[in-house]
Amino acid sequence: MIVKLVVKLNCNVVLSNYLNLNPIKEELQKRKIQILEGKTLFYYLSLDILEYISKMKKEELKEQEVTILISKLDKKKEELILNIAESIKSLRIVTNQIHLLERIEKYLEEQMGIAIMISNNKRKSLSKSKIILNLDYCEEMINEFTINREAIIINILEKTEISAKGFCGVNILDYEIKYNEVIQNKLFFPIQSVYESKIIGRNRIEIAKMIEDDYVRITGLKGKNGVINIKEYQK
Repeated sequence: MIVKLVVKLNCNVVLSNYLNLNPIKEELQKRKIQILEGKTLFYYLSLDILEYISKMKKEELKEQEVTILISKLDKKKEELILNIAESIKSLRIVTNQIHLLERIEKYLEEQMGIAIMISNNKRKSLSKSKIILNLDYCEEMINEFTINREAIIINILEKTEISAKGFCGVNILDYEIKYNEVIQNKLFFPIQSVYESKIIGRNRIEIAKMIEDDYVRITGLKGKNGVINIKEYQK
């Protein structure tokens, strides 16, 4: 009944915690219904997540050296790269589409005085990276690289497992938030999915203003085994 109604309405849906564990979710996915799971919001909170990690490490954001993994470039990702580049100490971009990122590299150097590195060396590119922001590399692609065994990896698009030999770092798959609006049903629906439903269809400027006005803040990051302990960031 639920599946038929959603298909008829042809709309995005937020599933309750119960339905997220129910076969209904798989059926909706088969029918190409977009289930809001906080991935779009995850992307827009990327810089906030870097800020949160810095605090957990007892460091400043401006001291961080970040590597971005990116395969497909669009306007949204380009804006994120620019925002991150001017907020941290140094930025490396690892991509299999180097020619697409050369324009951004030139703009950052000529217009903002910021030098970045672009590479795709599977043996060296991630071997010393401390913080890796994985925008869109799938599990198979990222595991082709030699990865710093103590890296902190933030997976935005997919919940990616790291199979690199000896990896004992932090692999972030999800996040927790709070914001000003009181949600009466927070025990029944994922808060990040509910908030994401508010921003879908809005432009970047509108979303940024909403996040600021609603005082959306990161309260925790989650890995395979749940919320990551603060000690894990301080290895």
